[in-house]
Amino acid sequence: MRILVTGGTGFLGRHLLPMLGRHEVVVLTRSRHTALTALPHVTWLPMNLSEGLDIAALPAKADAIIHLAQSDRYRDFPAGAADVFRVNVEAPAALMRWALEAGVTRAVFASTGSVYEPFAGSLKEDAAVNPTGLYGASKLATEALTLAYQSKLAVAQLRVFFLYGPGQSGMMISRLIDNVRNGATLTLPRDGDGLEFVPTFVEDTARIFARACEEEWRGVWNVASPHAVSFRKLAELIGRHVGRAPVFVRNDSASPARIVPDVTKLGAIIHIQEFLDAKRGLAKTLG
Repeated sequence: MRILVTGGTGFLGRHLLPMLGRHEVVVLTRSRHTALTALPHVTWLPMNLSEGLDIAALPAKADAIIHLAQSDRYRDFPAGAADVFRVNVEAPAALMRWALEAGVTRAVFASTGSVYEPFAGSLKEDAAVNPTGLYGASKLATEALTLAYQSKLAVAQLRVFFLYGPGQSGMMISRLIDNVRNGATLTLPRDGDGLEFVPTFVEDTARIFARACEEEWRGVWNVASPHAVSFRKLAELIGRHVGRAPVFVRNDSASPARIVPDVTKLGAIIHIQEFLDAKRGLAKTLG
């Protein structure tokens, strides 16, 4: 297949591209990633989605889309709202219009567990969702826009949770690793071990994206590890790897929460217990 990939030099994309070696891959990118330039199956197409999708520069024909790109200004509200809209909503909508002309038969999009904000009730694919944050709202809008094309091609929206792994920076788990290493104080609620959640290893996630594309998955899918862990437990696991015990304080500002999605749908077609648990995933992340 010829697969058009956006966000191929991002954290998830860097792990996915080597897994697509059976295919011809065209990557839209603002800049190449040095570790990927030698991949023989990849062609690089310079394009900045913050400036809009240049449809005229895209290949005339393709078989599939994997859209991973997202605005890096999603925390910058309201100043970054226009960029979030252009990259997270406008670009995928334009991609779908191009897809019909290019003969694309399948499209896979990276969505997010943030669409379930405020994470009340069952986090199942058919749950009613009404995210309050700009990032989650932009991803939910794109889900609706792209899934409307189901009668023309197979569209899959993969809701990713708590991604982590080697080479990540600036995200929740990578920041926690840095904080434990540096001896920073970590906050827990008065009672309990803090947030219960599902750290999901990047290579496990990348394999799901490759499979969803190759097998023409349709609809919405939660993509997450089945191995839940508490914030405290994860910090303690990190501490053992880096040789420094985490420093905790308790106060009333941190409330316990649980963000554990239902992965029954995903588990019906893959051996989901093969996803790395936090102990094994941290071993690969921290070496």
